[in-house]
Amino acid sequence: MKRHLVSQHISLPPIRENLGLVCTAVGYEYGSPNLPATEGPRTTTDWLLSYTVNGSFILRLKDQVQYRIEKGMIVVLPPDTWYETVVEETSNLSTHYVMFKGKSLDERKVCTAIDELVPVAEIGLNFEVVELFQRILETSRSTAEGAQRELGASIVLLVAKLVNCKHAIQNQKSQSSIIDQVKIIMRTHINEHISIEEIAREISVPVSTLRRTFAKTLGISPYQYLLQCKIDYAQQELVRHDYPQRTIAEQLGFADQYHFSRVFKSVTGLRPQQWRNENRQG
Repeated sequence: MKRHLVSQHISLPPIRENLGLVCTAVGYEYGSPNLPATEGPRTTTDWLLSYTVNGSFILRLKDQVQYRIEKGMIVVLPPDTWYETVVEETSNLSTHYVMFKGKSLDERKVCTAIDELVPVAEIGLNFEVVELFQRILETSRSTAEGAQRELGASIVLLVAKLVNCKHAIQNQKSQSSIIDQVKIIMRTHINEHISIEEIAREISVPVSTLRRTFAKTLGISPYQYLLQCKIDYAQQELVRHDYPQRTIAEQLGFADQYHFSRVFKSVTGLRPQQWRNENRQG
C-alpha cells in the first residue's frame, strides 16, 4: 500500500557574499521511507544535519558501521561521507534536515562543538529544536537581503542547542547511574556499618555530589535513603523471625534499641512491636 508523503526540499542557490557559514539546503519529510535525496548509497557534498522526530531507520556508514536512528536522535555527517539509509516499509518516518558549509565551519571558528554530534547523538524530543528547524525552513524561502546571514546564525544557534540537549541527557543518565550504584551498595551492605563518605569513595564521587544528586533526583538525602533501606529490612525481619528488637538494631548499625525504635516509628508511623503484631500472619 502506498503511504502518504509530505515533504519539502529547498536547495539554495550559490551566493557571492563571503560568509563563514552558508546554508545550502533545508527541508523535512513526513511518512517517507527514505531520508532526503534519492534512494541508495549517497555521499555528502556539504555538512548534513538530520533530526528524527518519529519512526526509525538504519544508518550505514563505511566499513559496515551502522546505527539504529530513532526519534529524538541527531545524525551529523561531514562532507564527503558515504552513507546509506534503510527504512522499514511500515515506519512512519518524520525528519527535519539542513545542509550547510563554510570556511569558518571547517576551521571551527563557528559551530565549535559540532564534532560532539558526529555521526549520531541522542538529544530527545525537543520542541525548541523543531522550532529552530522550522525557522530555518521559513527563512530559506525568503528573498530578502540578509536572509543567508540569518540562516547561518540560526544554524550556529541550532548546533549549540543540540549540543546542550545532548549534555543534559548525559547528565541525567550520569545522575541515574550514581543513584543506581548507591542503591545497590546500600542494600548489599545493609548489615554493615557503612557511612555515606565510604559509599561516595566506593563510586568515586565527592560526598557533595552524592548529596546533591539524591536531593535533586529523589528529594531526600543519601542518609535518609539509607535509613529507609534499613527500615525496609527491619520490617521483613520483624515479620519473618522472632529476633529481639535489640538484635535487629545491632545488625542494622543503630546506636541502640531505642534509637532503632524512634527511627522505625518516624518512617512507618508504628513502633517495631506494633508492626510485628499487625503484619505477622498466623
